[in-house]
Amino acid sequence: MSREPFSRILVGCPTAMVKNDSIRAYMKGLESLTYPQFDVVLEDNSLTTDYAEKLRWLGEKFREKRPECGFRVIHSGHISPRVRERIVHGRNAIREIVLREKYDYFFSLEQDIVCPPDTIQKLLTHQKQVVGGVYYNKVFLGGKEQRTPVLMTYPNDEAKKEHRAEWVGFTALFPSRIMEVASIGLGCLLISRNTLEKIPFRYKEEDAAFDDMYFAMDMHRENIPCYADTSILCEHYFNEAFKHTSSEKF
Repeated sequence: MSREPFSRILVGCPTAMVKNDSIRAYMKGLESLTYPQFDVVLEDNSLTTDYAEKLRWLGEKFREKRPECGFRVIHSGHISPRVRERIVHGRNAIREIVLREKYDYFFSLEQDIVCPPDTIQKLLTHQKQVVGGVYYNKVFLGGKEQRTPVLMTYPNDEAKKEHRAEWVGFTALFPSRIMEVASIGLGCLLISRNTLEKIPFRYKEEDAAFDDMYFAMDMHRENIPCYADTSILCEHYFNEAFKHTSSEKF
């Protein structure tokens, strides 16, 4: 009996030395993924190549445990004082690899996110163009810092037409289910090749939003629905020491 081929998955994200504190947990998370075969690409936008060399060494250790998987590191040399510009440049470099090398999906798994081992299989079963897991981030609501799921939904049909969304509260995640959302973070998101052919990653310097918000806007424009599987709860390793300075701008 012939065996149905697996989807070709490219896992990865842009990263930098500032994320060094979560790299060990991230690598263990990659090793634990139970999808039979996938490739990893990390794009390092640090000022020097030191972190890229560390990532390559960790990649060699990863390949010893997962020899069926590829692992590569790109140090683009794209140096900008703006964080979002470096992130978008790196994410688009990975997008180009997905398109050029004909992967079926890009599994955007950011370097401070560790997902459950069976995440890729679960996301694939939904057969959606864009679907992700859930993780929490820090946001300021009502004048104070809160942790909230990185998910937004439309309160009604009129809001959906206008792409006017609101944050999802913790209780909205239960019971666990697949739910359509207005936007979702790129921290744990399975994106089809077809979607990436239509939508590159971008941001606007004059706005405060990161590229995941613009990705959601562009999906809405292209009539591509976005989903979240609320049974997939990820760990988010917050980097408390990282502070934006005048030389490290959004």
